[in-house]
Amino acid sequence: MTPELENVKGQIGYCGIWCGSCIVGNGALREVTRRYEALVEGYDLESWGAGDFDYAAFARGLAAIQRLEVCRGCREGGGREGCEMRECAKARGAVDCTECDAGAECGHAEMLERMRSGARAVGFSIKSGPADQEKLIEAWMSELGSKWPCCVLFDGHR
Repeated sequence: MTPELENVKGQIGYCGIWCGSCIVGNGALREVTRRYEALVEGYDLESWGAGDFDYAAFARGLAAIQRLEVCRGCREGGGREGCEMRECAKARGAVDCTECDAGAECGHAEMLERMRSGARAVGFSIKSGPADQEKLIEAWMSELGSKWPCCVLFDGHR
């Protein structure tokens, strides 16, 4: 397991999104990009690949992605600065938004749904209601092992 995944696997954000399923937080984006860069360089694609492709710009883009700070998860100081869900849940004493009783009165419902729908679209795991966090994360870890890009999270090649 990558150190990044080890760091965030136990975190479910205040919004209910599991940090372990995020490719920025679990380190998969950085690792996939590193491996892709090695393949492009190792096969010397610039010498024989598509002539109308800007390999130098592509290499700069891959390097920029690898420089992205790995998110520590919102419970450890990562995530979006000033996140309304984090501040609201803390103020209400809620573990996360799924355990809040504001319901239709929630002033953050629209933003929360935008975040969750975007997260769902890219395959994140999202808590949908009160649940045993340990059991939920255990199930999600099992599911993560069968999803792309699990090969970079669990294979030990670093």
